[in-house]
Amino acid sequence: MRASLQRFAFCSDYFELGNELNPHDLPEKQREAAIAYVKGLLRPFRRIVKDVKPTAKVMNHGLGGIQQAYLEAFGEAGGFDLVDAISVHPGFYPRAPEWDEGGEFWA
Repeated sequence: MRASLQRFAFCSDYFELGNELNPHDLPEKQREAAIAYVKGLLRPFRRIVKDVKPTAKVMNHGLGGIQQAYLEAFGEAGGFDLVDAISVHPGFYPRAPEWDEGGEFWA
């Protein structure tokens, strides 16, 4: 990770680690996943990004929707203190908005 950032840090000022790693599952699984992500991935990732490019901004993985249990555990594990911006992908389970017929789900 460090070598890649050293080589390509000029490409961006914002770095996001992962994509939709929050499970659409029971709240207990969401909590476990959030804590594992913050402690095992986000914390070391931020350290490396700031070492390589101190002015860079760090984002969480793009959240596949917003789930209360996941965000609560993310915050309790210190995740909000580690990011400069929150990345959210609102089009998620049960289907993306382009499949919405007549305002069934996304309305």
